Amino acid sequence: MIFIEAILILILVPVSLIVVGVVWLWLGHKILAYIFGC
Repeated sequence: MIFIEAILILILVPVSLIVVGVVWLWLGHKILAYIFGC
C-alpha cells in the first residue's frame, strides 16, 4: 500500500504543478489582454 501511494504521489505532484502552471499562464494572458485591450 505504501509503495502504491508513493507512486501516486510521484505522479500527481508533477502533474498538479503543470496544471497549476498552465492555469496561471492562461489567467495571466487573459488579464494582460484585458488590461491592454488586445
